[in-house]
Order: sequence, then C-alpha cells, then structure tokens
Amino acid sequence: MMNAAHHGRIEPVKLLLDLGSDPNQLASNGRGVLHEAAWSGNVEIVRLLLDRGASCEVRDGTHNGTPANWADHAGRFDVRDLILEHSNDVFSLARFGKADRLRVLLRDEPTLATATRSDGRTPLHFVESNGTGATVIDLLLEHGADINATTDEGATPLSAALARENEAAMELLRERGATE
Repeated sequence: MMNAAHHGRIEPVKLLLDLGSDPNQLASNGRGVLHEAAWSGNVEIVRLLLDRGASCEVRDGTHNGTPANWADHAGRFDVRDLILEHSNDVFSLARFGKADRLRVLLRDEPTLATATRSDGRTPLHFVESNGTGATVIDLLLEHGADINATTDEGATPLSAALARENEAAMELLRERGATE
C-alpha cells in the first residue's frame, strides 16, 4: 500500500483498504501511508485514507514529521491544509496558522495549549507570522500557554522566532509580553 500511495495509484490503495489493510500501517522507517500520499500530493488518496481512519498525528522515525509536515515540505499546500482540517496536532496547527481548527480543539481540551514536545517546545514555539499568527497566539494564551515557556535548552517562543528570523512573529510575541 505504501508504494501505491507514494505513486498515486488509488485503485490498489482502495482495494487493500477494502480487504482490511490498516490505513495507519508504518514502514520500517516509521513513515505511514498518509505520509507517502501527502508527499506525492494525491488529494484523492489522502481523502480516502482520512475517511478510512488514517491518523494525522503519526510522526515519521527519521524527521519526526507528520503527514502535514511532509506535504508542506513537498510544496503540496492544498494537501497539507486538507490534512490539518482533520488534525489534532496543536504544534502543526500553530505552525501553519490553523486558528479555526485550533479553537475547536482548545474548546474541547484546553490543556493542549500547554502541551510540550519531548524537547520542551510548546505550540507557541512554532507560531509563524502568517495572517492568523496573532489569533493563534491569543488562543493559546487564553487557554493557559506560557508566553515565556522554555525548552530543555532554554529557548523561549521569542528566541525560537528569532532563530527563524521571523520578525513579524517576534513582534506579535513581544506585543503580548514575551521576553528572551
């Protein structure tokens, strides 16, 4: 199924799913079928996999990326956005400015605003300055996020934006009280 998804062959993917294959099966490198479909940019296969229960949150074993991250890296922004409509990954939702989906998740589970990755990064460490950056920051803060949370190595959301040379995100964070 991995090969078929990677090469955009929907009929074999559909047949294997109909025969009971797991839409969340992983290759030995930790990539899932949805990663492969996201990379190739096949919207039909991505929709099929999502409809059949593929998880948007699975991170590959090499780059620690979700299917949405893979689609973004491949320049498949329509596929990235489709995946994010189904995602519960607050880190990716913050990074890609998906305020509406984030609002729904935080309404149902406010503690997601204070989630941390294994290195201590919070959703605020990923915020970009896209058109919804301010809304994303405000949503996270309203639900208990710490504007000055530090990673295991001492990075704050502001210093993370500085490292990405993202002046607009830095300004948004400073306006809300962030310090390095």
